[in-house]
Amino acid sequence: MNPEKNQYEMYADRVMLEIMGVEGIPTPEECYQHWYGRIHQGYYQYVNSSVKRVIETGKVAQLEYAWKHPQKGEVMVSCLGAKVEDNDGMICLEGHHRIISEVEEPQFLPERTPVDSF
Repeated sequence: MNPEKNQYEMYADRVMLEIMGVEGIPTPEECYQHWYGRIHQGYYQYVNSSVKRVIETGKVAQLEYAWKHPQKGEVMVSCLGAKVEDNDGMICLEGHHRIISEVEEPQFLPERTPVDSF
């Protein structure tokens, strides 16, 4: 990204495009708009401030937010990202995007029944 020039690009492999419900092979600008334009309205400030913090601190960040999938509708996603070396005047982040609303979360401890507790 280059906010000064209002230039935003996203490069995605086949798996990432499939996860995001992208058909065909978009340009990097189209790919970014597909991702960013589908963030649920209530999460833009959270996503933007998190990206800014990653850029400023260089620390890895994990975000969870609602995202509008083109086929599945609203889903919860998890993104993990980190700043890497800038390239040709562009600020570069690398990471992944996955749908977590379809993931089953097994309980770490079995649920206790009233008989088990004292």
